[in-house]
Amino acid sequence: MLASLVLTQFRQSDDPCSSPFEVCKIFSATKISVPAVTKLKVQEAVKYCPEKFGEAWLSCLLTMVQGDVTALTLKHGLIAAKTGGIMATSYFIAVLCTKKQTTYLDVLLTGCLTAIADFAVHPSHFGGPATEAIVTGMGAAFLALLLHLITRK
Repeated sequence: MLASLVLTQFRQSDDPCSSPFEVCKIFSATKISVPAVTKLKVQEAVKYCPEKFGEAWLSCLLTMVQGDVTALTLKHGLIAAKTGGIMATSYFIAVLCTKKQTTYLDVLLTGCLTAIADFAVHPSHFGGPATEAIVTGMGAAFLALLLHLITRK
């Protein structure tokens, strides 16, 4: 019923685009603009990505070697960079999906997303299968809170 109504409206119009197969002309005339608020939110989310990468990277790096910085290798740095990259990307998406950004939400997102990213990137080196990921997430959340208190954002 609806399809026949649409087809009859297409046939009755004086528009040269009266065929249902030429609908692309109608859609090409429609301009979709992104509101300025969304652009500002994307810019704000992008601004925090390097900071979140660093928090996750440092936390993962130190947790992998269990605090022994003399045991650090390039391989540890690359694994931590994967964790940081996944965390920063997921944080970017999470910030776009939230309405209001608070300190507590920031710390919670940082900790949880770092733990999930660390769990996905490599197996645990101590404790159970998720122990290292949880410790890494707690370390990143602590770094986020410490950075917030120092800079008073």
